[in-house]
Amino acid sequence: MLNTSPRFIDTLNQRTGFRAWSSLKHGAVAGVLLLVIALAAWKLLGLQRENVAAERIELAELQQQVASMKALSAKPVSMASDFMQRWPQRDEINALVRFLGGLAQERQVNVGQMSLAHTAGSAQAVGRVDIALTLSGPYIATKQLLAELLSRYPSLAVQSLSAVPRSGDVSRIEWTLSLTLFVKD
Repeated sequence: MLNTSPRFIDTLNQRTGFRAWSSLKHGAVAGVLLLVIALAAWKLLGLQRENVAAERIELAELQQQVASMKALSAKPVSMASDFMQRWPQRDEINALVRFLGGLAQERQVNVGQMSLAHTAGSAQAVGRVDIALTLSGPYIATKQLLAELLSRYPSLAVQSLSAVPRSGDVSRIEWTLSLTLFVKD
């Protein structure tokens, strides 16, 4: 509890000389205190201005991103028709077989048996060429061959795939594949 007796206050005044200060001294102390408060407020306002400027820049960037996203979403995209336009004609199956043979030779993968079966397109189904084949070769090389083949022919689908190590030579894999090439009839 703070001692506020008159005797205590008189003792405090004598030691500090507070009552003996002139009006000028009291004004100077008040002025210094006001100056310190004003400088602190100025510094805080400066920090606030910097934060507001940074947030305005971030807001402008976000608005620009939103505008670009709106522009992208505003354009009608017809991926299905574009995708189907890139489908090969049925008679282009020969080009696929030649491409597969060239890749196999580059990758040192042996192409074994291959059979092709065409199903004509109708109002209910698209045209397709079913391909059954066997391959024999190193795992990485055959995997790269399949990746290139699927990349080159986007309408080619892998229906089934099995890989079994060749007996006596684990570095070579026997592959059995069932592929479907969707075609325009």
